Amino acid sequence: MIIGLTGSSGSGKSTVALMFERIGCHIVDCDAISRRIDGDAEYKALVRENFGDEVFDGSGNISRKKLGAVVFADRELMQKLSSISHPIIIKKVLRAVEKYKSIANVVIDAPLLFESGLDAVCDTTVGVIADDDIRVKRISLRDGVDEKNASRRASFQQNADFYRNRCIFIIENNGDERELEEKFAVLINKIGSEKFEH
Repeated sequence: MIIGLTGSSGSGKSTVALMFERIGCHIVDCDAISRRIDGDAEYKALVRENFGDEVFDGSGNISRKKLGAVVFADRELMQKLSSISHPIIIKKVLRAVEKYKSIANVVIDAPLLFESGLDAVCDTTVGVIADDDIRVKRISLRDGVDEKNASRRASFQQNADFYRNRCIFIIENNGDERELEEKFAVLINKIGSEKFEH
């Protein structure tokens, strides 16, 4: 079974991913894959072709700082970078799903599950949501930023209705971890607990 897991920053999606992992699921972490993309030869070649040598450091590696300075100043360039990176990330995600789906249930942990089209390969989808004020507090605590900065980060994310309208299952995570574990147990029963037995 392939499960798509999504939700905005501060919702508790990563905690739910760990809960899936504890019951034997293999987690394909899209954020982790995107952070490792800099070493991909195809990606490096396309970045060089589109942004030039000036976004590379002396060792021939992509300088995230230099590339960030270029793309964050221009929305079109940001979209161009996304059009380069997203297909490569999706290819790596699908490769990982293919590798593990015959031996375990696979959870695709993807903040942009629907925006990337990865929901199309999932048997079911789970959205983790939380009230905005709770998300802001969690982001502030997690990232060590003040609530004003955390609020700005949260405002760039999809709202709860986006996930309610698209996901098959929703976990509302406004409480503590114990309450979240109880809701996770209910979710597993709804999906079908026999699907998670080895």
